[in-house]
Amino acid sequence: MRRWVPPPDAAETKSATLMSSFARPKRARQLRALDALTAVKVAAAVPSQLGIGTRTRGAIMPPSRLPGALRRSLGNAAWLLAGGGGAALLALAATALAARTLGGEEFGVLALVHAGTLVIAAVFRFNAGPVLIRYGSSAVARRDGASLVALLLAVGIADLAGALAALAAAAASVALLVPALDWPEPAVALARWYFPTVALLLSATPLALLRLLGCFHLAAWHRLVLPAVRLVGTLVVVAAGGGLAAVAGVWLSSHLLETATAWWWALVALKRADLLAWPRRPWAHGLRPPRGLWRALFALNLSGTLGLLSSRAVVVAVGSLLDPLAAGRLQLAMQVAGGLERLTETFRRALEPELAALHRQSDRRRLSRLVRRASLGLLAATSPLLPLALLAGAPLLEVLAGPEFGEAADVLALLVLRQWLAGAALAAPPLLVLCDRAGTLLWTVALARLVQLALVLPLLPAIGLLAAGIAGLAGGLVETVWLLATLLRLLGRG
Repeated sequence: MRRWVPPPDAAETKSATLMSSFARPKRARQLRALDALTAVKVAAAVPSQLGIGTRTRGAIMPPSRLPGALRRSLGNAAWLLAGGGGAALLALAATALAARTLGGEEFGVLALVHAGTLVIAAVFRFNAGPVLIRYGSSAVARRDGASLVALLLAVGIADLAGALAALAAAAASVALLVPALDWPEPAVALARWYFPTVALLLSATPLALLRLLGCFHLAAWHRLVLPAVRLVGTLVVVAAGGGLAAVAGVWLSSHLLETATAWWWALVALKRADLLAWPRRPWAHGLRPPRGLWRALFALNLSGTLGLLSSRAVVVAVGSLLDPLAAGRLQLAMQVAGGLERLTETFRRALEPELAALHRQSDRRRLSRLVRRASLGLLAATSPLLPLALLAGAPLLEVLAGPEFGEAADVLALLVLRQWLAGAALAAPPLLVLCDRAGTLLWTVALARLVQLALVLPLLPAIGLLAAGIAGLAGGLVETVWLLATLLRLLGRG
């Protein structure tokens, strides 16, 4: 094993350069060759010191320095899938336990109020993950901790402003919107103190930072926090004989612990990576972020808001136009189908650092190959879920929550088909952000949600709960086709 040669200091480098300029030509060539050999040895030793290529916790792993982007993405996705699989099982167990404990009516009230809370959060909460990776990857590659912390300050200002606006919107919704929707009295009473939970939903930014730093193991463990707290808390409520208010309090506490844990682990990862450097004039850096950051933040925020019309906002519409029991059925079907959605999102998040590295290098050939293999592999791996959802949907829902929830089996099959089709455009959202075209993503989502909303509102009174599945599939198909066409145009240029 070769012994590592330490890099020369600045004085030695300057001295060698001056000598080479005044020495004879042959001696100058020898000095330049010696300097080049020293640089190669230093470059070969630096990765092992930084933890590149090892499994050291908190190590920076610049994707551009390692071969096999898809292999690394699969390794990162394995961490997230391990956490996501455990989180999905815990979430299903917690949801099923809450449904059996409260019954159809009270669980429908909880699902209705919780969905309304998430709608408010999606309207005012900034989804800064893709933007943080877009602008922070170069700072991590340069090991510029001050620039990275300045970027976090800018995103933190946006998160704080969104939380304050969400609190104001929650108060206005309880006073004006909830009475206009004619919610039942238990739902109105619960919304008065549950809606302020929106200020606690601020974990997207620290989780994106963990992925940017290569700490996928911490991001995986974090996914277990919220469902584990809900499951354990609901078990305590069952043992104590509590009701709707106690279960809702457990769900509220889970959001608080989720956000606190995410920020704590993100700061620990920054410290271990030696990137926790306070910039000069921090507030000036926070108020003057990189060019295009605010535009991308607002575009992603609006697209996420419109995206909830296919999930949380439809639950509110079903509960308002039909009954709370129908809202509970739809919530459970979405929870089961959301497993495939979370799987797709997991692969997308694992791909984001690799896509950012290849985009920074302008390596279009490797980028196209990575996108193609990742999308086709995801579609092939998840295709067995389609017949499984069609044949075993009703028994699964009945086992999870009781016989009264089996009527949502058709909706479950349609939602699973929609999420499977979305895998074809797996890499489109992060690539649009990397190409400074987040506005295209916004208009695509807006078109898809307009189609969905135009179908779900008139069909709900006519065909009942099945309208939610049909409208969701139609909107998802429009979004997938448009994003896939845009992705092919981006990869085909140049």
